[in-house]
Amino acid sequence: YLYYVTSQSKYPEIAFLLIALATSAPLDAIHAVESGHLPVRSTTVKHPMYMKSKFHTEVAYMLDYTSFEPLSLEFSVYKDAWLAAITKVEKGDATPEQALDEIVNTLSAQLGDKIIIKD
Repeated sequence: YLYYVTSQSKYPEIAFLLIALATSAPLDAIHAVESGHLPVRSTTVKHPMYMKSKFHTEVAYMLDYTSFEPLSLEFSVYKDAWLAAITKVEKGDATPEQALDEIVNTLSAQLGDKIIIKD
């Protein structure tokens, strides 16, 4: 599940509190265990319901190796540029420095003033 607060929200503070509640450890544990997903919050792994699930306790270590994609319409631009550059490095077609330059050039060209690149 994904929760977000739009810029058009009349009550962003209330929306934020609802999201915090919906992703609290007890509710996150219920969702994770009943759906077979990893939890949204890493603290959920200490919740009793989560700890009772053999499957979930065995896969909880995966939280150290995963993350959620940002809710951004432009995220595919980042992901595509990153994957293309990494692939070139892995195949020996580019050095890490060349790949980084390619990412910077691609993001600058496609995102313009929506991105700030710092040295």
